[in-house]
Amino acid sequence: MSNIIYKIGLFNKINPNQTECLDCKAEGRQKFTFETPRSSVKSLRTHLFTPLHNQSEFAEKYRKLEASQNENDSNQAKISDLLPKSTSKFRLEFI
Repeated sequence: MSNIIYKIGLFNKINPNQTECLDCKAEGRQKFTFETPRSSVKSLRTHLFTPLHNQSEFAEKYRKLEASQNENDSNQAKISDLLPKSTSKFRLEFI
């Protein structure tokens, strides 16, 4: 499953360990590639919320997607909520 940060249109995954910022690349900025080891998006989030992009449409789109994802996650039932609260009432017998 791809991280929501790739859905905002600012980043392009070059390979499993590198991602580029399309806006910074188009603007000719010196740094536009970021390391993404083990699919970590921490450096991309950090870059997104720098003064370069913090007030951009990309940051706003990310915030909306993140809020929507958090809402969906909280609406999903946890398996622990579906299981009986106490298993001490059950006894398995093997023949």
